[in-house]
Amino acid sequence: MAGEKGQRPKKQSGGGLAAAMARAAAAPVAGPDSAAGDLGVPADLPAPHKAKVGKAGKAAPAPAPGRQGTKQIAGHFAPELSIQLRLIAVEESRTVQDLLEEAITDLLVKKGKRVRRR
Repeated sequence: MAGEKGQRPKKQSGGGLAAAMARAAAAPVAGPDSAAGDLGVPADLPAPHKAKVGKAGKAAPAPAPGRQGTKQIAGHFAPELSIQLRLIAVEESRTVQDLLEEAITDLLVKKGKRVRRR
């Protein structure tokens, strides 16, 4: 019973997961000749789009406009280093990205590597 301890009363509303599942079960299923194939997908769902696939079979999202033509470089560092880097960024009214670019450029110059400026 709904009044017993540890049990929740059943919702009577038309929303929620149970209602959505019931609607999906009652929806017509696409046949083998449709875009959904014979996967048992409701026919009223839009056809899936083909996404670009990157490494490891994951979809490769389009880069943000400011990031086109760039490559992400990342690493894990001690929390103290992160705090100091962010403090310098605030003190100099710069971004952490800008400070990291400066540091990497300085390293490349120090190692005698050619540096291409953006």
